[in-house]
Amino acid sequence: MLPNFIIPGAMKSGTTALRIYLDQHPDVFIYNREIHFFDIEENFKKGKKWYEKFFEDWSGEKAIGEKTPGYLYNEKVPERMYRILPDVKLIFLLRNPIDRAYSHYWHNVREGLEWLSFEEALNKEEERIKNPLGRQIYSYKDMGKYIIQIKRFLEFYPKDKMLFLLTEDLKENRVDTLKRVLDFLGVDSHFKFVDLNEKHVGGIPRSLFLTKLVRCEPIKRCGIVREAIKRLNTKRGKIPPMKSETRRKLGEYFEPFNRELEKFTGLDLRKWKI
Repeated sequence: MLPNFIIPGAMKSGTTALRIYLDQHPDVFIYNREIHFFDIEENFKKGKKWYEKFFEDWSGEKAIGEKTPGYLYNEKVPERMYRILPDVKLIFLLRNPIDRAYSHYWHNVREGLEWLSFEEALNKEEERIKNPLGRQIYSYKDMGKYIIQIKRFLEFYPKDKMLFLLTEDLKENRVDTLKRVLDFLGVDSHFKFVDLNEKHVGGIPRSLFLTKLVRCEPIKRCGIVREAIKRLNTKRGKIPPMKSETRRKLGEYFEPFNRELEKFTGLDLRKWKI
């Protein structure tokens, strides 16, 4: 069995929450972790049979899916996906790229990958992302150019196979947003979700020492210990507010991309205005 729908991103836009909600539906089977089949070279080389194993627990659900937010940004994914899943439906969950960039930054801080201030990191981004690994880690602004990434999928998939959602709508109006998803997937859209609570609350690291510790090779190799240290080291709650001048500059940077995105998708992006 292979998926008939995929949530390809965007990263730090609530795709985990969407997966958790959809997993409650009796006619939806969605794998509970990120597979990274189409965006990680070593995984893709393992072939279709390896990918099929993640869906072995399917028990007759009409909608079968997975979510890996790395798929949206990786240039190789659309063609690879089309070769194996030519009829798959695509659900794009898009967050204000300013907030997405800031959340991405704090994710890297918690992971021990970022030591610069947000402003310094933005200034160095162009240089950093020249390196393929740096592009995956430090693309705070570049990853927010959604229209460029979506149009890569349009080379292989028709627009009627795509559903565009706003993270802000999923947060503020979950019932109606999820109804749109269920309608798109062709399953019962009148289903009453048991748990629609907020998911995946972020935070800031308590200790720089512990943040560095989780990057040490012996700790990285022991996943249970690594995750325990990360949980201990994360102070849950809201991250510090972004500087207003930084938000203004990012708003100007993203404005032309957002304008084109709004025109293409028909989404109302007034929520993203500064």
